Amino acid sequence: VEYRIVNAQRLMLILTDVTRQKILEDSIKEERNKLKFVVAAVCESRDFFEILDEYEIFISQELPDCLSGGFPPGEALRKMYRKVHTFKGLFNQQHFIFVPKALHTLEGNLHEFGLNDDPTLADLKLLYDQAEVEAMLQKDIEIIHDIFGADFMDRRGEISISKKQADALKLLADNLLAKALNELD
Repeated sequence: VEYRIVNAQRLMLILTDVTRQKILEDSIKEERNKLKFVVAAVCESRDFFEILDEYEIFISQELPDCLSGGFPPGEALRKMYRKVHTFKGLFNQQHFIFVPKALHTLEGNLHEFGLNDDPTLADLKLLYDQAEVEAMLQKDIEIIHDIFGADFMDRRGEISISKKQADALKLLADNLLAKALNELD
């Protein structure tokens, strides 16, 4: 929105539609985030797979143990909250795109639930299921599959380019994105 004074009694208001520019900026930001995620998966593949392995242990062993009645509901809630908070940070450090948002939502819901209600184990399970964390993790993994192929996960991150080549690709992509942003102006 801009304005210009025409004379003492008139003001001209100028409205510019920036919808297309905002859509393009959002698209560039999304691609930049995707690039960060992919580069992290390649350059820090040991950390990438370690986090995935730890999360698998959590959902296959620790979470069921928490929700099976081995702990009072309040303690199960606290254990679950701590793990969710930790994994949210770990996935964020590796620039995962979808799963940190789902974990953030779950973390907030667990916090609110713990403040306002007397939790049951069934309620905690429902909160986890509603957050669709595993579906969001799968969306992130699909990005890796689309770029490197499904065997990237089987090979535990082994690819046929060097770290120097990956860094060069990152620099090239960053330069292309910077150039695209400059052309918006």
